[in-house]
Amino acid sequence: MLDEVLADGTRRLRSELARRVEADAVSRLVGIVLAFRHYRIDNPAKTVMGHRFLADPRNGSLKEAIRKRGDETVLPLLVETIRQGIAEGTMEAADPAIAAELALGFWHQVEDLQMDELHQSGRPSVRRLRARAGLALDWLERSLGLPLCALDPLRDTLKDTIAQFVEG
Repeated sequence: MLDEVLADGTRRLRSELARRVEADAVSRLVGIVLAFRHYRIDNPAKTVMGHRFLADPRNGSLKEAIRKRGDETVLPLLVETIRQGIAEGTMEAADPAIAAELALGFWHQVEDLQMDELHQSGRPSVRRLRARAGLALDWLERSLGLPLCALDPLRDTLKDTIAQFVEG
C-alpha cells in the first residue's frame, strides 16, 4: 500500500507541476503543497490509516524510509523551484539545496505534530491544528524571503483540509 501511495503521490505532484510549467516560482511552490493536499483529500481512508501507522513509534524506521523515498522526488523539485524564485527575484536563499532540505525537514516536523494531535488526542483542537498550519506557512515565507502573504492561496485550503479530517 505504501508503494502505491508514494507512486500516486509522485504522479499527482508531477501532474500538478506539469500544469504549472510556465508558472512563476511561487505558483510552483503552491502547486507542490497542493499536490499533497489533493492526494490526502481524495484518499481519506488511506491517509488516516497511513497517519496512524506512521505515528506509531514502533514504525519509526519505516516512516524514515518512506520519507527518504518521497524526499528523493520532492527535493529536486523544491531546489529547482527555489532557484527559479531566486532568478525571478521573488525568493532569497544563499544555497537553494540547503534551503529546500530545511523546508522539507521543517514540514516533516509540522506533519509529525499534526499527526500526533490528530491521533493521540481524544478530540483534537481544530483551532490549534489550523494555527500550526498557518504559522508553518509564515515560516516558509520568511525562510525563503517571500513577500508576506505570498502563500495565502494555501491558507484557506489547508484550513479546510484540517477541518475535513477532524470533523469528517
